[in-house]
Formats: sequence, C-alpha cells, structure tokens
Amino acid sequence: MSDGKRSSKSGCSRMSEFLLDTSYLIDLVYADDDAVALHEEIGGMAATATPCLYELAKFVESDLEELFAAREVLSLTPSDATEAGRVYREHHDAGDLLGEMDTLISGVARSRDLTLVTRDDDFKRVSDLDCRYY
Repeated sequence: MSDGKRSSKSGCSRMSEFLLDTSYLIDLVYADDDAVALHEEIGGMAATATPCLYELAKFVESDLEELFAAREVLSLTPSDATEAGRVYREHHDAGDLLGEMDTLISGVARSRDLTLVTRDDDFKRVSDLDCRYY
C-alpha cells in the first residue's frame, strides 16, 4: 500500500512533486493571477529550497518566516550540491554559464527529481530539468 510519497534520485521519500523557483514565489507574494491560479492547483505538492528563500529575501520585504511556516523548505544536501556541480560543469564546458543561484536551484530539482515551477527562461538551458512555466 502506498503512503503517497515518491522516491527521489537521492533515495529520500518525499511528498512534493514541484520545486518553487524564486520568480514564482515573487509572483505569488504579489498575487500575480497566473501564479495564484497555479498555486491553487499544486499548492500542497510543492516545496521550495533555501537558495530560493535567500533570493526572495533579497527582493521582498514581507515576513518570509510567516510565508514559509506552512511550506516545506528543502535544505541543500550533499546530493543537491553534487548535482549542482554537474550542472555547472555542463554549462562551463559549453561556455554557457548560469547564475550561481540558478545552478544551485537546478541541482536541487534534478537531484530530487522535482519539476521546477518558474517563469525564468534561463532554466530552459538546463538539460534533464523538468520545468513548468506559467
């Protein structure tokens, strides 16, 4: 009998299917219609990661602790960091570097086999990264 959890590449069981990128979180804070509609669809199946929280804190002055009290926030693991290193090398070798935070976020999503929810077109350049654009 299934408990509703899926296994990721790192072997951890999880409830989340989606990783919320900073662009999506900013749009959600400012009640963007498309972001709010998507939140209603996937809200309970989504998490974010500490690199996204850091980026959000740079741009949004609202109470982030309250905003994330009911949301799963994934801390960076060794598997995430290793996968981010792979993303970096792929883009370095191609002469097409991503920003450091986008590299870390890509690593988290790929390592945990999560679909990244974003409007940032830079992620289209990352191979083997499942994205949901809105």
